[in-house]
Amino acid sequence: MGAILPIALGLLAAVLFGLNFYVQRQGLKTSDPLVGAFLSILSMAGMFWIFAPLSISPEWFSHPSIVYFILAGLIFPAIAHIFQIQAIGKVGPALTAAIGSLLPLFAAIPAVLFLGESFGAALVIGMALMMGGVVIAGLGGARVKRNFALWALLLPVASSAARGFALPLSKIGMIDIPSPFFATLVAGNVSAVVVFFILVGTGRAKSLVSLNISSLWFVLSGVINGTGILLVNIAISIGDITRVAPFISTVPLWVLFLGWAVFRVEKLGFKHVVIVALVMTGGILIATR
Repeated sequence: MGAILPIALGLLAAVLFGLNFYVQRQGLKTSDPLVGAFLSILSMAGMFWIFAPLSISPEWFSHPSIVYFILAGLIFPAIAHIFQIQAIGKVGPALTAAIGSLLPLFAAIPAVLFLGESFGAALVIGMALMMGGVVIAGLGGARVKRNFALWALLLPVASSAARGFALPLSKIGMIDIPSPFFATLVAGNVSAVVVFFILVGTGRAKSLVSLNISSLWFVLSGVINGTGILLVNIAISIGDITRVAPFISTVPLWVLFLGWAVFRVEKLGFKHVVIVALVMTGGILIATR
């Protein structure tokens, strides 16, 4: 049970991140992506402040380990989301989603080096199988044509790296401040400040005064995303990052499944059976290693 619960939480977070894809898509029909990102992160931060009096201790704000949550917040969701927006514009959503499957690799390296987590053959094979399945799911059936400079591939890689590196930072901070809720609260507020200054610096903050009803999609997005990040922090606080991260990266699979089962915009075929087989085999290897 001790190994299954973190995995289950990671999978549930991935489902929420997959659902958030469709929620954000609704908001992006009429809103600026960066403004939407700010509203989403701001609503996430606001949601956690509502419950903060019941969930945190004031002395945590002066604890030295808060710096790890601040560093995590600088890169995720803020910087990771900005790189992702740029990546979608430059290389397209298919490649962005596929390269996002590198998250477990970026999370595992610092987890092994600085947290002493094990990295055996079963984990390597399991991660490879899961990442392969997620790459196929992310690329979908679309033919990806390279009409962009090769350097643009660094954008989705940077987004994936930011998401991955945020996990060990949060886990290190939770060694001394054992509160996934506080870790998420701090990261959300830091990210909101980062994106706000980017809005001001790019002259797009004025868009905030002309918000419309579609902006509510980003408020909902922030609630969903914040809940997902909280589940991730709970998962890594009670389990190994190397065990949980591959399951968090299954977001493209849930985007496909939700698109087929709920939103009726996807069709499933034999290829998806292969994807599920790869991911399940990899998941079993990781869970039972």
